[in-house]
Amino acid sequence: MAFKNFFLKVLFLLEEWVKSSYFFVTLFLIISLWSFIDIAIDVVTRDEITYYDKIIVSFLNNIASSSSTTFAIFITRLGAEYVSFLLIPIILGFLFFKHIKEALLVLISTGGGFCLNIIIKNFFDRARPVVGTPIVQVEGFSFPSGHAMIAICFYGVLIYLSFRYIQNKWLRRFSYIFFSTLILLIGLSRVYLGVHYPSDVLGGFSLGAFWLGICILIYRIFPLKLLDSSKK
Repeated sequence: MAFKNFFLKVLFLLEEWVKSSYFFVTLFLIISLWSFIDIAIDVVTRDEITYYDKIIVSFLNNIASSSSTTFAIFITRLGAEYVSFLLIPIILGFLFFKHIKEALLVLISTGGGFCLNIIIKNFFDRARPVVGTPIVQVEGFSFPSGHAMIAICFYGVLIYLSFRYIQNKWLRRFSYIFFSTLILLIGLSRVYLGVHYPSDVLGGFSLGAFWLGICILIYRIFPLKLLDSSKK
């Protein structure tokens, strides 16, 4: 009888966990980490993914034009340089309305993602693409893409906060589509400009998603209620 009660209690707790948002965050973390590890293994072993890397980079390099290059450079800056200008007012805005947890979430997700990317890049030590002629010249290592990772960490957290705080259904949906499209364009721009392989971008997306998931999970369980006036 005792074992039966224990078993039923475990099932009840498991059912509640599946119904909660923590289940989906945990599933998101597992999928993201698994995807990054799978891509990283292919990159290290020079598996089939590296063959398609060179084909795609060469194709985009051959169809490059001045107008599309100008657009790509503008988009790619939204994945790094311009983030600094957007990050500060967003954090200050949350602090002004006393949403301290949200300000910390945006800061840690973006800043932590940047730091993690540097560490992982130095670990893999992958050289930049040498296929064709890069449209822009950059230094540093290639895998995973820092722009792609920061795009996921920064704009991804804005998607999450839009889901929690934007009440208007159409505005909320617009924010999903806008930020998601921007993330994809930033990743594509890195490949188009010849500074990253597609696998670099995919690796940046998956690792960025993993870090974002970690930050959201901590945000959901961290006891900062005394400092946060927002209603959960």
